[in-house]
Amino acid sequence: MKIKKEEKAVQIYNELLKNDDLPSEALMEISGELGNNGFIKYIHELIVPRYKVYEHNPITGINILQSYLETNKKNEGIKLLNQLKALNRPDLKKYFDFYHQELSKIN
Repeated sequence: MKIKKEEKAVQIYNELLKNDDLPSEALMEISGELGNNGFIKYIHELIVPRYKVYEHNPITGINILQSYLETNKKNEGIKLLNQLKALNRPDLKKYFDFYHQELSKIN
């Protein structure tokens, strides 16, 4: 039986994510790759449980916000957005403004 690209990627990411010493940038890269390849459900399964707003790269949080937006998870998105805003990162304000606007459109 041939293993699908999605299944193989998830196996690899699962193995990598077992490492508690995984650099923050790795979480960012994995979340980005999952999103860019349309594997949104795996962002929720693999990345969200491990992501810590005050410890990990905020770009990972933005990747998660995008996944919430794409799956209409308004409440989860707003909660994470508020946590990210509390980081006081003016360099990310344009992203926060975008996600605030887009999440508010979800019913």
